[in-house]
Amino acid sequence: MRIHQLLLGFTLLAYCGQMTGQVRLKKTFPAPKNGNTYVIAHRGAHNGIPENSLAAYQKAIDLGCDFIEIDVRKTRDGRMVSVHNSTIDAYVNGAIGRVIDFTLAELKELDIGERVGPEWKNTRIPTIEEILQLCRGQIGIYLDLKEDLVDELVEIITKYEMEGDIVWYIPASYMDAIKDLKSLCPQCVPMPDPGPVENIAEVINQVQPPVIATDMGELSEEYIKIAHENNAMVFVDEDNGNEVEWTKILDWGTEGIQTDKPQDLIRFLSEREKKITNEKVNKKIIQAELKEVSVIEHAKLEIAGQGEDQIQVLTVWGTPYEMGKAHGTLLKKEIGHLQNKMKAMLSAGGQSVELLDALYEQSKPYIPDYFIEEMKGLADGSGLSLQNIIRINLIGEAAEFHCSLFGAWGKATAKDGHLYQLRSLDYETSMNIQKHPIIVIYVPDEGDIFAKN
Repeated sequence: MRIHQLLLGFTLLAYCGQMTGQVRLKKTFPAPKNGNTYVIAHRGAHNGIPENSLAAYQKAIDLGCDFIEIDVRKTRDGRMVSVHNSTIDAYVNGAIGRVIDFTLAELKELDIGERVGPEWKNTRIPTIEEILQLCRGQIGIYLDLKEDLVDELVEIITKYEMEGDIVWYIPASYMDAIKDLKSLCPQCVPMPDPGPVENIAEVINQVQPPVIATDMGELSEEYIKIAHENNAMVFVDEDNGNEVEWTKILDWGTEGIQTDKPQDLIRFLSEREKKITNEKVNKKIIQAELKEVSVIEHAKLEIAGQGEDQIQVLTVWGTPYEMGKAHGTLLKKEIGHLQNKMKAMLSAGGQSVELLDALYEQSKPYIPDYFIEEMKGLADGSGLSLQNIIRINLIGEAAEFHCSLFGAWGKATAKDGHLYQLRSLDYETSMNIQKHPIIVIYVPDEGDIFAKN
C-alpha cells in the first residue's frame, strides 16, 4: 500500500494520545483496541466514503480502529493536505492537475464527495491540522509522506507538542535521513523498514526502534522471530486482505495490520479472540485434574483448576430428593450465601419476598413433582426452609436479572447430536454470585445424565 517515491517516500506513524512529550517505547506503546492487534485503516475507513476524507477518518474512529493511514502532499502555497495521488483527476469533477499546482483555497473549492455518492456532496480535502484535531485522543495516525516534508511536519508536531507520540517510517536504505530526523527532532522515534529479513538485526541495532514496518513481500515467520528477538514489534501492509492472509499474519505473531477492510478485520479479530479464549478455557477444563474434596452418600465434591480458574464440580446421584439433600449438605455455605444475598437482589429490582411467594403460587400447577422433591432435599441438606429454597430459585423471575437461552444439536454437540439447552444467568455482578461458580452433574436413578452450572 505504501508507494516509495520522490526523495524519501517515508511514512510516519503517530498516535494522537495525551501530549506528554515523552518517547513511547514498546512497553508504553498504546494498547490495541481489538485484542492484541493494531488495526490501521488504509486511507481511513473508505468503503463507500471518500478516501482520505475527514468522514473516512471519523468512520475509522467509530469502528474502533487503532490508526488511520493518510497520504500527505504539499500545496502551491506551502500547506499540507491529505491526497493519495499526485493529481486530483481521480477525485473531482470539472478539474484536473497536480496537487502542488493548487493553493489550499483552490483545493478547498473542490468536491471530492460527488463521485462517491450524493450523500457525500461538499466533502473537502482535509489539511493535516484538521486531521490532527479530529484524531487527537481518539485514534492514531499512520502518515504516508509523498514528498520530503520533514521540516514542515516537525514544525507542526512541535506546535501540537506531539514529538514523543510519533514513530517515523523510513526505509533503512535512507539511514542518513534517519540521522537527520534525530538531529532535527531528538525526541522523535524512527520506525525503519529493514527490507530483507537479513537486515533486521543490524537496522534495529542502529536505531533501537519499538516497531519496524514491512509488507507481505518480506513478512515471514522468521522475520517476526528475529524482530521479536531484538525487542521490536512489526506492522505489515496486507496484500489480499482476507481471512486466510490475516490468519497467517497473526499466527506468525505480527502486531499490526494496515487494511482496506477495517470493519471486516475487526470482526475477524473479535471472532478469533473469542475462539482462542474458548479453546484456552476448554483446554483448562479438559486438562484440569479434579481434586477430591468430600464424598458423602449420593454425592461427590471436587475442585478443578487453580486460583481464579478454580471451579467446584459436584456430582450427585439417586432420586430427586437424595440428589437435592446431598447437594444441600455439601454446599451448605454457598446456599446460605445466596439466601443472604436474596433480599439485596430483590431490592435492586425494586421487589420483595412476597412477590416470590405469589409467583410460586401461580407457577405451582406447572412445576413437576420431581422438582419439588429435589427442593425438599436441598432444604433438608442445607438447613434452610423449603420456602426460602423455592424463593432463591424464583429470584430471576422477580428482579432485574435474566437468563440467556441457547440450543445446540447436530454437529454443534460433542458427538451424539441430541438437543441440549444452554443457559447463561445474566445477574448483576455487584451481587457477587459469580464468586461461587459450580458445575453440577446429575446422575438420576431414572432419566438421562445432565449437567448445569
